[in-house]
Amino acid sequence: MALDRQLFPSLIVSTATMTMAQEEDEDSEFLIGDPDGLIGAVVEDAPAGSTVKLVVKGNRLMGESSAQGTIAEAGEAYDIFPKINWHYDALLKARQVQPMSMVMELFLNGKSLGIKSETVTVRSLNDCPIYLMPTDQDGNPVEDESQAAEPGVDMSWMFAAYVNENHPWVDQILKEALQTGEVDAFTGYQSGDPNVVIRQVFAIWNVMQRRGMKYSSITTPSAVSPAVYAQHVRLFGDSLTAQQTNCIDGTVLFASILRKIDILSYLVLIPGHAFFAFSLDPDQNRIVGLETTMMGDTDLAQYKSKKLSPKQLSKEIHTASWNSFVKALKAGTDELEKAVDKFQSDKPADAEYQLISVDQAREMGILPLASD
Repeated sequence: MALDRQLFPSLIVSTATMTMAQEEDEDSEFLIGDPDGLIGAVVEDAPAGSTVKLVVKGNRLMGESSAQGTIAEAGEAYDIFPKINWHYDALLKARQVQPMSMVMELFLNGKSLGIKSETVTVRSLNDCPIYLMPTDQDGNPVEDESQAAEPGVDMSWMFAAYVNENHPWVDQILKEALQTGEVDAFTGYQSGDPNVVIRQVFAIWNVMQRRGMKYSSITTPSAVSPAVYAQHVRLFGDSLTAQQTNCIDGTVLFASILRKIDILSYLVLIPGHAFFAFSLDPDQNRIVGLETTMMGDTDLAQYKSKKLSPKQLSKEIHTASWNSFVKALKAGTDELEKAVDKFQSDKPADAEYQLISVDQAREMGILPLASD
């Protein structure tokens, strides 16, 4: 099994319609079944012309699945990976880490060679796999990539799966933003004025502060694997319910809402941190950053205790929120400009610098993770 006997529901659901095997390698001729398969077996020393079949038994997360083919060349090890019939509704409900038995049966020329059971770890939907460690020739993870038989694999694009522009609460946030009077309408880039784009983003920022959104540093995943680095990411509804976000939570939260109103959004990754960025124009000529962790720096609730007229109260809340937004905009843009040369770098030291376009992620086929 791939991924160190770890099943990540987030990966399975968000890439359900993708074909990730982009090019054939030298071992592709010895593959039977799904080139993107996560569950399979190795068939060794089967005679040429033999028919092999692998059946993966059904369980709570999948229906029975199988793959079969013919051994063309004797003496070669063949990988056989069925196309798994996943129960996607069940995967989306996997919110706690659990063990699960994976049962497989291998057939050679119609005769069963036996049944094998493996215990796998089903991770939480909140666990986002973002890096596969390099491995040696036996498949064991190694720290030094120069000594690896297989290089490490960057999967940071998986963060885009947590951007959910389809969540029903997105419309509620937009409604609340209109009710504040900060903007009259959400028009994306229709005005052609970058200042109008900024006002629309501020209107969302203002609503988040009115809701009491705070920063939380929770990033620990539900389990640990030496082969797969993962991070806990809150789903859209989780962040709003808890009224707290870490750096990546706040980033995907803003990206979800702004994608709904057709403002181009980006997830920016730098070593040890993530923040949000958006384009001021549809041609992406000017991209600015926004440090969402600063949302909780200003407590708008304190102004409600002051003895002010409704008009004065509204003005003070607006001023405090706007000032905090301007600071966050400057902080995020400064971070973005410092890292801009490293996003396209081929240097290993710059691998942690990523500018992930949500639009491009959707074009790749990464689906948003649905949540309550």
